[in-house]
Amino acid sequence: MSEVAQMALETGNSAARASFDSRIQEYLSKLKPSTKAVSEAALIQFREFYGSSGSIIDFYRRVYEDSKLHPLDQKRVDTNTIAAFVAWLIPKYQNKTVRTYVGVLQSLGQYLRIPFSARFTNMPPALVATKKHSWELDEVAKFVESFDSPLYQSLATAYFQSGCDISTLGCLHYSDIQAEFEAGIIPILLDMARYKTKVPYLTFLGEWATKYLRVWLESRSSVKPDDRLWPVTKQAIDAYFHSRALRYADTASFEFRNPYAPTRYELAATLTSATTRPIQSTRLSGWGMMFPNRRRCTLARLMKAGEKPMF
Repeated sequence: MSEVAQMALETGNSAARASFDSRIQEYLSKLKPSTKAVSEAALIQFREFYGSSGSIIDFYRRVYEDSKLHPLDQKRVDTNTIAAFVAWLIPKYQNKTVRTYVGVLQSLGQYLRIPFSARFTNMPPALVATKKHSWELDEVAKFVESFDSPLYQSLATAYFQSGCDISTLGCLHYSDIQAEFEAGIIPILLDMARYKTKVPYLTFLGEWATKYLRVWLESRSSVKPDDRLWPVTKQAIDAYFHSRALRYADTASFEFRNPYAPTRYELAATLTSATTRPIQSTRLSGWGMMFPNRRRCTLARLMKAGEKPMF
């Protein structure tokens, strides 16, 4: 779990949320659940910091009153307060969290029609908390083979070869692959839509993913068309990959996020054209690509001719 999300759970209790001003509660009600949780955590931290000077609304009121003065007479309430808040946060949180919390205050300011800038506040740089692990194909296979669960082996290989995110794969049902799977067709075509954006998405499950999928399905007593292919939560997936990554990396813990998390895999796939001119090797996230219509035809021609990515 990210530090920001953890803070939302630790500090965003119902009593604290209920004590927000009605205008702040109105702002929070407009946000998505995940964004709302982080915003609540940020506002609780700012209220703790600013408490001796007044309420959160008092801060915005002072920013507004200061902005109406002649520039040479302004006290720079926004800049000075945010700079102090940043200095207060830095010993406690990562840079990304500090920047996120300040961004929440700016977002609330925009909603209240009292915008302000975060310039000149000594904001920490946006540092990457985790160095992503660069996967080679042989290494990916070794990692997957280390799994002790047919479910997660199947899910991992499907994730690698399709390029789909976990949420999108989680929406697949047996009926989505039943016809081609039972007919022994490889690769299995997945014509679907992204979970978050609903953008049409065309991808495949190759021989590797199909092999583990068959093992997984055969381990289940029975599978009905409307059954999910992988009936497991995202939280369970993250937890399993984290535990296997610790074993694989031979370490007790990771300093920041899991560098081997499912969202960090990249595979090198090579497409060879059915014509005399080969398509150049392309670094892809598995086979998954958002194909415009003109490229769907090209890929369909390649697959019909029996060409396939070489892994």
